[in-house]
Amino acid sequence: MSDNKRDADDIDREDIAILYANRGLAYAQKNEMVKAIADYNQAIWLDPTLPATHNNRGEAYIRIGLYRQAIDDFDRELELNPNDANAYANRVLAMQLSQNGQCSDR
Repeated sequence: MSDNKRDADDIDREDIAILYANRGLAYAQKNEMVKAIADYNQAIWLDPTLPATHNNRGEAYIRIGLYRQAIDDFDRELELNPNDANAYANRVLAMQLSQNGQCSDR
């Protein structure tokens, strides 16, 4: 067996989840939220406890106006990481935006 094959076999679900999460961040930086969310979905499916991924997807949901989904993600992030100050701040922001009639949740 070649070294490359052995290396590929050693990649586990968490490693692949990290790759999707990182690509999601790259898409978000390019303001391609649908692609970012799709990659965050894959990352979360592969590893639902991956740090910050729920927060990052929630931020993407805010940017496209899906505040209820964002709040759900921030809640999940806080279940996983109760001291995540960004998730707390983002949750408050999403709640304020949804209460101000800016909600486009379907």
